[in-house]
Amino acid sequence: MTSNDDPPGDAAPLTAAVSSPLASTPEPTPRNWHFAWLVLAVGLLLAASTALYVRATEEKLARRDFASRCDDIHVTIEDRMDDHAAILLGGAALFDASDRVTREAWRAFTQRQNVDRRLPGIQGIGFALLIPPAALPRHIEEIRSEGFPQYTVRPEGDREVYSSIIYLEPFTDRNLRAFGFDMFSEPVRRTAMELARDTNRPVLSGKVVLVQETDENVQAGTLMYVPVYRKGMPTDSTEQRRAALFGWVYSPYRMGDLMQGVLGSRNLRREQSIHLEIFDGEQPSSQSLLYDSSPAANETPSPGVRFTQLERLDISGHAWTVRCTRTGSGGLAAARLGTWFTLVGGAFLAFMLFALVRVLESTGVAAQRRAKVLSDELQESAGQLQAILESTHDGILAVDNKGQMLQSNRQFADLWRIPPALLASRDDHAMLAHVRGQLAEPEAFLNKVQALYDTTAKDLGTIALKDGRVFERNSSPLWIGNTVAGRVWFFHDITARKQAAEALQLATERLTLATRAGGVGIWDYDVVNHRLVWDNQMFRLYGIGAQPFSGAYDAWQAGLHPEDRQRGNEEIQMALRGERDFDTEVRVCWPDGTTHSIRALASVQRDSGGQPVRMIGTNWDITAQKQAEAELQETNRRLAEATAYANDLASRAESATAAKGEFLANMSHEIRTPLNGVIGMTGLLLDTPLNPEQRPYAEAARSSGEALLGLINDILDFSKIEAGKLELETLDFELLSLLDDLATILAVRAHEKDLELFCGVDPAVPMRLRGDPGRLRQILNNLAGNAIKFTSAGEVAIRASLVEEAGSDVLLRF
Repeated sequence: MTSNDDPPGDAAPLTAAVSSPLASTPEPTPRNWHFAWLVLAVGLLLAASTALYVRATEEKLARRDFASRCDDIHVTIEDRMDDHAAILLGGAALFDASDRVTREAWRAFTQRQNVDRRLPGIQGIGFALLIPPAALPRHIEEIRSEGFPQYTVRPEGDREVYSSIIYLEPFTDRNLRAFGFDMFSEPVRRTAMELARDTNRPVLSGKVVLVQETDENVQAGTLMYVPVYRKGMPTDSTEQRRAALFGWVYSPYRMGDLMQGVLGSRNLRREQSIHLEIFDGEQPSSQSLLYDSSPAANETPSPGVRFTQLERLDISGHAWTVRCTRTGSGGLAAARLGTWFTLVGGAFLAFMLFALVRVLESTGVAAQRRAKVLSDELQESAGQLQAILESTHDGILAVDNKGQMLQSNRQFADLWRIPPALLASRDDHAMLAHVRGQLAEPEAFLNKVQALYDTTAKDLGTIALKDGRVFERNSSPLWIGNTVAGRVWFFHDITARKQAAEALQLATERLTLATRAGGVGIWDYDVVNHRLVWDNQMFRLYGIGAQPFSGAYDAWQAGLHPEDRQRGNEEIQMALRGERDFDTEVRVCWPDGTTHSIRALASVQRDSGGQPVRMIGTNWDITAQKQAEAELQETNRRLAEATAYANDLASRAESATAAKGEFLANMSHEIRTPLNGVIGMTGLLLDTPLNPEQRPYAEAARSSGEALLGLINDILDFSKIEAGKLELETLDFELLSLLDDLATILAVRAHEKDLELFCGVDPAVPMRLRGDPGRLRQILNNLAGNAIKFTSAGEVAIRASLVEEAGSDVLLRF
């Protein structure tokens, strides 16, 4: 089609254009039989060319569909591995938020993840502890004391540092084989663990064989690590992270089980015969193969078309190479019927033309009478060809180099919605105007059409219509001999597929936001038409039903607290202008009079010109959180008041302590003066001649006085200790002599309870010491006296041994 001003000719259908020259062909002679062979060759060539073009188009569509399916598999694998990394980051956060994570707490955390339902295919979630060599014996004893008497760190041997898998849930079946394994001792695992430690992010290891494997169904494995650092230690630099490392949260994966969980019920061999292979690293090889959806396919490849696509995936800092292969004809078998119909129909037409020319050349005038019959058959063949064209779902149009129509099918008229009257009129200019009026960008397309005339270039692209439909266009030159006589256009309606892709993208964004918000209310705001769409949870959050909600933007504003309406509207407008993300908190008033706090998140979708067309967001109730924050503030206020009261009590206690010390000092002074007189007079009394009955009484009085004096001295010492004024003497003394005096004093009390009393000194202890012998005697007297007091039978021993001697300083143990 062109926009030239040449008057439209009486362009007949393609069949008529081919058959009309035959009516004026002069009576052939035997010497012109080569013309019949030329007709046959040209006919077969056209049939073969058309069939090859149809087949190339079918295979191009199949390749595009195959690439789309492969991309879907890649996205599914990447998203699932990101989900696994998120769980491990949650495990590391548990260690960051806890003073100590016990085995029971780890089991509760992993069970809460519910990975068997949410993320099937994971082997387990575990924690490996970093163990310095000096702490290894104590670590083994601690784990054994928890009820694992056979526990040890494997493999044995001396290393610079150890690690051990101490938690792994579920702690059953294969996972029991990993308990105590030192992953840091294996090079591939160690490389990933060190990278995670130094970068503070999830890291996937290379290909390994898991310790969980048995002799049956051995699968390639890999592991993902997230570092855990000690609380309170800095982790800003690589050196700081290495110093603060506490261990790793990790997950082991058996690749067969993992891919079964990731791909779910997807049957790759039945779904367009897709054969999936995953390799470790960037170079596919048999040694780096991690997963093969059909190992038998490599041994006995399926016949037919074979598509292959290689894609490099970055999985938590580690490269995977994914190879998708489609073997066999798959879905092309049915599609190639059009190719065979085109080839058979064209060949049939060519042979009919060949037969017709031969008959005309052989029989002369008699053959011309027969030519009418053959012409009818030829027209029937053309009708069959037209029926073949009508059987395809694509609209087909053939035009010459002047833009005049040569041939079209019914689908072309249906796609472009050409009225039957206009189609019957064969008015090329009117048809051009009709098509032009439906295009969203007519000038660009018509310029493209004009540029393709008289060229051998092919064209493939899309066309947008004003009514929202989208066509896929495909154009090739129309050859007659060695000359380009026009072009053949194919149009395919891809509106439904485009809308489905847009709907899928929209649903994916909504699902992503809902996941971030914890599965709460989802809303969709059509900015152009000012319409809101709420799910059921949104109505529950706002305390209303679906019936009274009008779906208008004003209806949402009406539910907000009067003090929050203006701010909520301003924040939405700022998000639409691209000035900030929509992330806010508002209050809503329920019809029952209660007020609830709502957290809101949203993302803005824009058209090609950057204008906002849609907002998709989530809401969730944070009323309880707000109440908890208010209660926490009140608790902090009360705690501050209690702290001030405690400080006041401490001040009063300090004053009381000072008063008590002053009282004890005065009391001891007042008591010690007369007591010294009593002791002195008792001593003088004992120096006088006393009868046997009087002397024991006097000695008892003096002993009691000395005991009372010692008690008063002890009280004064305690008072000095509390006041921080106790002073120690520094004297030279004999330790053995001190212990002998002590044994003499305590022997009577020990004898009264029928106890054995021993005093001994280690030979390594120096006999002559320098210190405060009085305080030492007081301490030993109190300790040994208490021992005698609370021992009913047996013995009480006082032993001195040397702990440390550094120069003139000696540390003893009693």
